Amino acid sequence: MVSGTGSYKVGIIEIPNFYIDFEAYHRGDLQFKSTTSDVKKLLFELAKENIDGLIIDLRDNGGGSLKEASDLTGLFLKTGPTVQIRTKQQMTRLYDEDPEIQYTGPLLVLINRMSASASEIFAGAIKDYHRGIIVGTQSFGKGTVQELKPLGDGKLKLTSAKFYRVSGKSTQHRGVLPHISFPKIYKPDETGESSLDGALPWDTIPSIPFQAYPTLTQLYEPLALAFQKRRETDPGMIYLENDWHWQYSSKPATVCLWISMSDNNNGNSFSRLKFRLKTTIWHPRGTPLFKPWKRRLRFSTATRTFCCSRLSGSWRTL
Repeated sequence: MVSGTGSYKVGIIEIPNFYIDFEAYHRGDLQFKSTTSDVKKLLFELAKENIDGLIIDLRDNGGGSLKEASDLTGLFLKTGPTVQIRTKQQMTRLYDEDPEIQYTGPLLVLINRMSASASEIFAGAIKDYHRGIIVGTQSFGKGTVQELKPLGDGKLKLTSAKFYRVSGKSTQHRGVLPHISFPKIYKPDETGESSLDGALPWDTIPSIPFQAYPTLTQLYEPLALAFQKRRETDPGMIYLENDWHWQYSSKPATVCLWISMSDNNNGNSFSRLKFRLKTTIWHPRGTPLFKPWKRRLRFSTATRTFCCSRLSGSWRTL
């Protein structure tokens, strides 16, 4: 990675889910497969490469093992609590009790709207401890635990617990908010826990004592300014902005099109009759609706469909 006049070597670890071989773990097999053990191996390899920074990519990571979320957090912390679990009867807390830190350098955690559950526990802990910077979009907001209870011939799913960060903030409904926000690719009111009927609300409980690292506040403003400049000039960022604007910031309008029917198979016109067709198109809000008068459509007798020969502009017919 090149920044300014210098170049940096950055390691990227993409974690698709938080997995663990529970059978091997309960057998006492010290070599059981898990997210934490695999990431630990990758960190060892990256240390040999003398990386200048590390990115943990949790985009589209729907969660998995709670134990693994806690253990993975422990690879970047000295010791301390990682998550709180509240049930009707009690409050349970998971801790990292291993003082060894596998990676002590700059850390960035990448999340998006589909980062859920265990992903949010990890990202939330990294944020609360000031251990790294969270980048991306608001996460899913899956901060509850469900259990299946027998009910006659079927089963009933009940919410039995709720997750809270060490700061006391719930991951439910609101999820984890990034320090630096990327352009959205998912519509928040259609995706995520908050879009579901009957979703439990966000709330807080008292925080638990923990020793955070020095705040990273002094880094946020220069990083945000640098990112804003990139957002305005980077082709990838511009594409994401335009794509979001096109998909979710649009409104319908009814227009009339002039249609000329002709035979595409032999090129001979079998009808010069022109008529006006009312159709609904979508266009971005704030963008003047162009007037598609006298745009030609060709009619195929083979497929019995119209095809556009001259229609221009970023419009789609419904």
